[in-house]
Amino acid sequence: MRVEFVFVAILAVFAVTGMARGYKQEMGVTILLLLALGGVGLIESNYSAQLSALLARTIDHGALYDVAARGVLNCVLLLLALFAAYQAHFLRFPGPSPSNALSFSNGLLNGYLLGGSLWFYLAQGGWPLVPLSTATLTPIDRILLRELPPSVYPWPVLLAMALFFLLARLLSGQQVS
Repeated sequence: MRVEFVFVAILAVFAVTGMARGYKQEMGVTILLLLALGGVGLIESNYSAQLSALLARTIDHGALYDVAARGVLNCVLLLLALFAAYQAHFLRFPGPSPSNALSFSNGLLNGYLLGGSLWFYLAQGGWPLVPLSTATLTPIDRILLRELPPSVYPWPVLLAMALFFLLARLLSGQQVS
C-alpha cells in the first residue's frame, strides 16, 4: 500500500470524526496536537544530543537504531497526545457546533497534523516497523513529504498556534472544563 493512500485515509477518518463531533469539540484535539508537535520539535531542535545519549544507553545498537527509535518515540508521543485529547473532556469550546463546513475543516486539520506528522517522523526514522523504504517512495510522496507539518512549521510557530487557539478558547466566555 502506498503511503499517500494511508495519509488520505487518515484525513478522511478525521474529517468524518470532525463532522460527527463538531469543531467546538475538535478544537481541543487541535490544541493538544499542536502542543505535542511543538514539544517534539522543541526537544528535537534543542535537546537532540541528550535524547540521542539517552536512547544510546537504552537501545545501544548504533546510529541507525537511534534514528529509528527517535522516529518511533515521536510517533508514540503524538499518539498519546491524540489519545488524551479524545479521552479527556477538557478544552472544549462551549455551545453547539453550528457549522458543518468548519467541523469538516477542523477534522481535516487534525488529520493533517497527525497523519502528516506520523508520516514525517516514520520517514525520518527510516520507516521502522513499516515495510517501506525510501527507494519505494514516488515523486508525489517526496513532494508531499516536504509539505508535512514538522517540515512546514517550526516548533515556535506550532506552539504559537496552540497558544492562539487556547486564548480563543479562554476568551469564548466560559471556563475551561
